[in-house]
Parts: sequence; structure tokens; C-alpha cells
Amino acid sequence: MTDQEIIIEVAKLDGFEVTEKQTQFNTRTIHFVRFTGHPLEQRLVLCELPSYLTSRDAIIPVIENWFKEDWSIGNRLVDNLFELHSCPEGSADLTDVYNTSAQVTCALLLSTPRQLSIALLKATRKWEE
Repeated sequence: MTDQEIIIEVAKLDGFEVTEKQTQFNTRTIHFVRFTGHPLEQRLVLCELPSYLTSRDAIIPVIENWFKEDWSIGNRLVDNLFELHSCPEGSADLTDVYNTSAQVTCALLLSTPRQLSIALLKATRKWEE
């Protein structure tokens, strides 16, 4: 996936509505909107997207929401991060709760925002090779 495709998919996971329009000059514009207000009075608000690929402050809240939504997504996300980062020394025993916790913490801390975004897309099955 390209960076733009990754950003679009993460934005959707973050609750943004994505609309694409073809202009008269044959260029494509993409708008990201959020619905605000009471459901009967909702209105579209054009939004600037958070920097999911470069800012932990942008991607971590999205990950937290999906962890709360479905723990299996959290487990798959961590599994994807384990593929990127080696375990801390001495924590190869995954049956030990302390060592497993250390591995998860290590994987999350060592991951870049881009890696976290990709791991989230893979965990939610939105990733396309």
C-alpha cells in the first residue's frame, strides 16, 4: 500500500468519512469529514487529518479505541509488531505473564508511527499487499 492509501484506511478506522470527487480537470480530490452534533442535526465538517504516519500522538488514540472495541484486534496488532522487533533478552518464555508484558511494552515502544499504522491495518484486516 502507498502512504496515501495507508492514511486513508487509518482515517476510516479513526471515524472519518472519506469522499472522493473527480474534478472537471480530471484530477481526483479526497475530502475527509466528520459528522458532528446530534444525529438529527448532523453536519459535515471538513477536517485536516492527524499525521498518522509520523506522530505517535495521532496513531495511539486510534489503536486504543480499537483495543477497547475488540481485544482480538489488539492481540493481532501486537503479533504484527513482534514480527518487527526482537524480544527483550530473557523474555522468550511467552507463558510467563511478566515476560509477555515486557515484550508487548517493548514492541509498542520500539515501533514507529508508520509501523503502528501498518500493524493496525493488518490487525483489522484492512491491509492490502
